[in-house]
Amino acid sequence: MDSVITDMAILIIGLAIGGLITHRVSKRYYEKAAKELKVETEKTRKLINISLRALENADIVELTRDAAGKITGITQYGSIKESVSLSARAVPDVAKAGVSEDKTVHPKNED
Repeated sequence: MDSVITDMAILIIGLAIGGLITHRVSKRYYEKAAKELKVETEKTRKLINISLRALENADIVELTRDAAGKITGITQYGSIKESVSLSARAVPDVAKAGVSEDKTVHPKNED
């Protein structure tokens, strides 16, 4: 009976120690990840502000700001036009077509 109680006590102590180790490692990992996320978020905010100011300087958008000067809104002045050019070229698949002696390609009927 004493060995069962001893085994249960060791099991409970082991679970508690394992839980504490897991908690500390997880907490340290998440604190480090939170700091890295904060730094990355600050960098992204700066880049977005630079991009918005560039669009405002090019008279593409108008930014609205609060009393402290922080951007609170954006208004687009017109439409942005894009020019797209496409070209295509057809190349016959000789393996699927019949070729006569005069080198003319004739489609095969695949019935």
